[in-house]
This record gives sequence, C-alpha cells and structure tokens, in this order.
Amino acid sequence: MKTKRIIGLLLVVMMIASLFTIPVMAAEGDTISLTELPFYTFHWYYGSKAADGTTANGGGGFKEPNTAATDKNAVVDTSIPLSLAGVTYPVGINLHPDVDGYAEVSYNIEGMGYKRFNAVIGPDMQKNGRGGGVLAFEVYVDGNKVIDTGVMQLNQDYFVDLDVTGAKVILIRLTDGGDGIGADYGTIAAPVLSKNENAVSYSYSGKVLYVKGETITAAEGSWMRSYEGGIAKAVATAGELTVSGYDANKLGAQEVTITSAEGWTAKHSVYVVEEVTYLSDMQEVSYVTHPEPTPGAYFGKDLSHEQKAPITINGVVYNKGIGLHFTPEGLCEVKYDLSGQGYKFFSVVIGKDDYNLSAGTVEALAGFVCQFEIIADGQAVWTSPVTRQGESFLVNLDITGVNELILRAKVAEGGAYNFGSISFADAKVAKEVVVETPEDPGTTPSDPVPPTETGDFGVIALAFAAVSAIVVKKKKEI
Repeated sequence: MKTKRIIGLLLVVMMIASLFTIPVMAAEGDTISLTELPFYTFHWYYGSKAADGTTANGGGGFKEPNTAATDKNAVVDTSIPLSLAGVTYPVGINLHPDVDGYAEVSYNIEGMGYKRFNAVIGPDMQKNGRGGGVLAFEVYVDGNKVIDTGVMQLNQDYFVDLDVTGAKVILIRLTDGGDGIGADYGTIAAPVLSKNENAVSYSYSGKVLYVKGETITAAEGSWMRSYEGGIAKAVATAGELTVSGYDANKLGAQEVTITSAEGWTAKHSVYVVEEVTYLSDMQEVSYVTHPEPTPGAYFGKDLSHEQKAPITINGVVYNKGIGLHFTPEGLCEVKYDLSGQGYKFFSVVIGKDDYNLSAGTVEALAGFVCQFEIIADGQAVWTSPVTRQGESFLVNLDITGVNELILRAKVAEGGAYNFGSISFADAKVAKEVVVETPEDPGTTPSDPVPPTETGDFGVIALAFAAVSAIVVKKKKEI
C-alpha cells in the first residue's frame, strides 16, 4: 500500500511539472564580438564613461560609441561602412579623439574564459579619404601596453592577435598621431574574443602549374588570414617560403607543405608538366584594343600595350604575356582558338600594368577602375571584383574541352578608360601529363597489366576549378 502511495505521489508531481516550462541556460558561445559586450569605460569626442559609471560630455556632447543608429558598425555620424586598407568590414567600432587628443574603449572580460583576442585596427579609409588623418593605436591588457602601432597612414592596417587567457580588462586607445585630431577616424574592425587559443588560421593560394625543374618561390602566391568570427584577408609575408614534399622533377600532381617566414603553414597542390604553351606564342583569333595608328601598334606580345616596356604588374616583371589598352568605349580583349589541342590547364596573372604609373602614383590612379573576365565558349568562368591600380589576381582554371578562350577587361562603373594599360601576364596553357605506372616485377606476360593512371589532376581539380583570385597588397602586419 505504501509503495502504491509513493508511486501515486510521483505521478502527481510529474503531471504538475509537465504544466510548466523549465528554462535551460544556453551554453556561452566560443566566440563573441566586442560589439556585443557593454563598455567598461570609454572616452571619445562624444563623451566619456568611467569605471564607476559616471559620465561626462566630450567636445561633441554625449553619446556612447557604436550605439546610435547612424554609428552602429559604421563611421561616426554616417552610415558609411567601415573600411581599412581597402577591405570593408561589416562589424566594428569607429572612434574619433576628443579635443584632448585621444579616444579609448575598454571591456571587462574577467571570468568569461576567453583565450584569444583578434581584430584589425587602423585609419578608416571612407571618412579619412577627405585628407589628413594620420593616427596611432595602443592596446592594453590589465594595464600593460602590449601593442603600439606607431603613426599609421591612410592605407595601413594592423592585425591584433593576443593571448588574453586569465585577463580582466582589454583597453584599446586611439591617439591623434601628433598632428591634431582633424579627420582622425580610427576603426577597430571585426573585434573577436575566442575561447579557442588557435583561433587564427592561414591558407596559401599560389601558382599551381610548374614546368619540370621549376622551383616554388615566395613571389608566386599569397596568404589568406582568417579567424573565428572575423573576416578573411590577403596578407603579405615578410620573407622567403620553405617548401617541403615537392619534387621538381616528378611529373603530375603533388601536395606540398608551404611555410612562411612568420611560421604560417598550409597545404598546397601543384601540377608539374613537361612543357607549357604561352598565349603570346600562339596566333590570336582577334583582339580589341585602343585605336591603333597602325595595325598591332597597341597589342603587346610579351610587352605592355605600346610595346615600349616589359609587362610589369605591382613591380614584378614578366617575360611573357599580353598587353592591351582600353578603347574609348571601355573595352579590350583577346580571343584564342583552342579547339582540338587537348589543353587542360590555364594560368595567368592579371592586373593594370605599371606602365600607367608614368602618369602618377597608385593613389592618384585609384579612380580608374576596371573589371576582368575570362570567358570559355561564351560563358564567363571567372570575373574579378572592381580592380584598381596596385591590385592583381593569380587565376588557375581547368579548361578541359574548351574551344574558345577570351581574356577581357572592361571599365567599371564610375571609371574611365584613361590610364588603361592592362596586362595578362604569364598567360599559358598545358596538357595533362600521362604518368606511366611501373610494371610489377612479379608479373608475367600472361598476367593482366593494370591500366595506366591518367587522373593525377583529380588531386588538384578543386584548386583550379575554384580559382585562386587573391588581391596582393603590401600591408603592415605583425
């Protein structure tokens, strides 16, 4: 009887409990943006807040950073997206120094378990584009200065990667760089705290097609940095590459390990062939370039468009390639017939030729923008973003079965055809290598011989099909 009563009571309790929803606390995420945390303290042009919560007006009155509708993840007092060194960031904080020459924000992360802090900091290009605006950043962890960028110019950024295990307070300070606060809009872009101590990763995208005997060098590829909750960005390496697992005399597909001078490591797929064919050595079907005083005058084979200088993109001189110039209508292109020739690989470096710099600096030519396309049998298989002087792209494509290949450039919206010398450098095609399988010494003539493997390119098909298109820029990095 007693047992029955106990069971009955339990059933009653369960029925009552079923009438209520019991909240379950969600586990705290492994990453969080600083923009999602409250300020511990702040000081900037629009006021300040101390650790005890007291506030004061700044030179522009009072409001908190990144809280007003117009300032949320945007340049102060505007809805302009945040931009550092040519990269636009959807999340971040923009600051302007107060009349005393500095601005700062701090966050209390004590007890939250975060181990890594990553961000990109620097002068915001959108607002500072009106001129001036040199500034500097400092980063403090528990009162200790751990980063001092020194004076930063408009096109510079700085990557923050800090171990914050056990830290209590992170403070980021913006100073006027010593020239006053005018136009000093500093951005803390993609600021992320992570519980993963290895939050940052690097990938390598570089030259894939090599002729037997060629070595792999630092100038032939680019690194892409990404981090949890952040944004992928092309970064420059300070030195030579270390390559392991590469045999320059072994034909076919190989997977190698690339290590930068900074210690970044990534896998990279390459393909070694006996020979390549350069497009500049082939007879083109047709081309479109700037109106020529005589036929061929503005169609450069292994030279820039006027055939007066070697093909040069971002300071790198190329012995082979095609040089063209925009027509007044904003177009230039060259067409090739590849039908029946059995080519599988296509590789090219694309960009505005340094020949344009005879008219001014990279900054002076920034408004003359264009876009590039590669068209295979009437279909665009690769299109660049809007491109300025000083940007280049390494493109690798699988062109199996392609009959007609067109390399095209066109003036982008808002651009102009002036200073429109463009180059398709090191443009080449190659056939797949047939790698013979050595015969097993244990076989006899009566044994069936395994078929020859010809699919080595399967290892790197994605590397070609996905296209390596990395904007190469020199940045200030740590």
